[in-house]
Amino acid sequence: MLCLLTKTLLMSLSVERTTILTYVTQLAKRYDEHGQRWAIIARSLSGRTDQQCMGRWRRHLDPSVERGNWKKEEDEQLRKAFETHGARWAFLARDIEGRTAQQCRARFYQLRQIEEEREEEEEEKKKKKKRQTFSDEEEEKKEEDGAKKDE
Repeated sequence: MLCLLTKTLLMSLSVERTTILTYVTQLAKRYDEHGQRWAIIARSLSGRTDQQCMGRWRRHLDPSVERGNWKKEEDEQLRKAFETHGARWAFLARDIEGRTAQQCRARFYQLRQIEEEREEEEEEKKKKKKRQTFSDEEEEKKEEDGAKKDE
């Protein structure tokens, strides 16, 4: 029974994978033919809207989009562009080659979170050091008081 279920599942996954690969291949072919005319492309791909086609292309297929980890230089460019443009992600993305507006926005908030965590760690270290200093001073005072009693 388990083997039959496994085979059925594998066949189902294989059909689904084939369907996705066919869609992706057709989308790339249609993009080469029609450029960014998403409504025309969608009409030739049954069951897909222009927004779905555009989203799939931009998020997953567009070869001009860098999908790897961000480099330090890109992070610096992002910070500078944010100072210039603010949270206008489409304008900001123009300054960073190979990155989309969505990638820039996500990375900016990721960097902000990292910086906030660092600041919290630094603040906690300062508090800990202050507590330790206070504790050391109290210990010294007790020792002084004890030494005075012994006299």
